[in-house]
Order: sequence, then structure tokens, then C-alpha cells
Amino acid sequence: MAERARCLAHLVECAPVSIAANRDESLALSLPLQDPAHAPEEWRAKWEASTRLSMAASFVGADSQRILSGLAQIEDFVAARHFYAAIQDQQPAAEARSLIGSVRSNIARRGALIDSWLAQADPILQLRGYEALAVASEQPAWEDRAFMILAQLIETSVNERTRAQTQAVQLVHGCRVQVKAAARIDFGGGWTDTPPYSIEQGGTVLNAALTLRGVYPIVLKRFGWVSRA
Repeated sequence: MAERARCLAHLVECAPVSIAANRDESLALSLPLQDPAHAPEEWRAKWEASTRLSMAASFVGADSQRILSGLAQIEDFVAARHFYAAIQDQQPAAEARSLIGSVRSNIARRGALIDSWLAQADPILQLRGYEALAVASEQPAWEDRAFMILAQLIETSVNERTRAQTQAVQLVHGCRVQVKAAARIDFGGGWTDTPPYSIEQGGTVLNAALTLRGVYPIVLKRFGWVSRA
């Protein structure tokens, strides 16, 4: 064990690391050191011509704050992508919750990333995503966003149906209108025809319309100005 520690200390102190104009170039010159025998032919000449520091010297000159910040950005991106993938796969929000982490500051940063991706997504994915963020972060602002998307979806759907079914009407004063309807009893699929489920999945309901003792139980009366088709 002690021998390993000495070897590691020697490696850190003496192993040369190439320093180039930017990180990508430095990595391109340094990574082949893991297996020099299989490195590209032109690599050795570039490596020998480059400025080289020992690992110990490079650690001393490293910007630790920048390194830690970069690591945090990578962790945020990976966690946010996993959470976003779970939303796309329609995983329950309670299950996806652990993917975004438990530290509030981390959740806030990752939530902002996910929000930027959801802004480019279709409304159904936005609805699921904001609801999942509300569960994961316990922040009501995300749930407000989800309800806003749902309201827009319902309004769009209603407006499209209204335009398709609208007929010319004439307002008549002094008329009395009475509308009667049967009661509806659902045998299966109840509420699947109600947003947001119906918007995302479509709804199928098996029901029956009934009268009570031969009388329509639902009655609506209106006096005054009424519409006549």
C-alpha cells in the first residue's frame, strides 16, 4: 500500500502534461499518453514541441473554482437530461423526482435547464413536464405553468369545435325556451373524456342516457332574449 502511495505521488509530481492554447488541444495532446504505442503518428512530434508541466505544477496553476463550476454544470446537465427523458417516457413524477436531486439550489438550476427545453416542446410534453417539476421541487409556480398550458389547450380545443359547429343564430325577444335532457350514467371510462387526459390520450366512455319514470330529469328554462337557429 505504501509503495502504491509513493508511486502515485511520483506520478503526480513528475508526469508531464501538455499545455496548449485551449483545453481541447491540451486534452488531445495529453490523452494519448495512456497508450503511446497506439497514438497517431503525428502526435509525438506535436507533444514534444508543446509546453509541458508536471501534474503537480499544473495543479498549482489550475483555476479550482472554474473546475468546480464546470463539474457542477456537467452534473446539472446530466441530471436534467435524465429527468427530461423520464418526462418524455411518461414516467410518474413521483418516480422521476429522485433524478433531479434533493438539494434545493441544484433543483433550481436544473429546473431552469428543463424549462428551457420544455419551451421548445409540444404543449402535451410541457404540461407533463411542468407538473413533474412541481412535484420534484415542491414549488407551486411550476404547477401554475402546467395549469396555464392546460387552459390554453382546452381553449384551443373548444374554439376549434365551436368554429366547426357554429350556425347562424337570431336573437328573439320575449321567447321562452325550455330544454330537457336525459341523465347520463357511466359504466366505464368515466372522466377519460375530460382534459387533460382526453387531450393527450383521447377518451372512451361507455354510458347510458336514462329518464326517470319516463321523464327527462334535467331541465333548463330561459326567458327573455334567446337564440334561434
